[in-house]
Amino acid sequence: MLLNLAYLGFKPPGDVRTHVIRRLQRLAGQWQSPLVAAIALLVGSSVPLPASHNPDFGLCGPDKTLHATGHLALTAALISTIEGRNGGSTVHAILAATFISSAYGVGTELLQERIPGRNFESGDLLAGVFGSICGVLWWYQVSRHATEA
Repeated sequence: MLLNLAYLGFKPPGDVRTHVIRRLQRLAGQWQSPLVAAIALLVGSSVPLPASHNPDFGLCGPDKTLHATGHLALTAALISTIEGRNGGSTVHAILAATFISSAYGVGTELLQERIPGRNFESGDLLAGVFGSICGVLWWYQVSRHATEA
């Protein structure tokens, strides 16, 4: 004898695959900006450069500027995403985003050791950390003006 669960008020969920797909779509939408910034940083750091096209520009060359800008965008996007998922834990979001962005910078620098024409440069790491700090400040300014409006 089979028990009919509908009599007990149990309604089986809809197609489980639909639920999983909707959840994945929500997650992809939430993480879209940080993923785009991370992919742009990865691609920019992975392009092999011939030695003749890789001059030393010193402290503030285009390479350092691009690292700082990329990490600024990554950190700001991560803060917004993490804060939105944690229900407003701003300090946690800032610390996590800065750590993730800085760790990602170390990873891309280690990757550059294996790419022709690229080297591990501590100046790139410093530019990434500087960009992360600027990302926090930029995010703070933008969010402060958004709450005042």
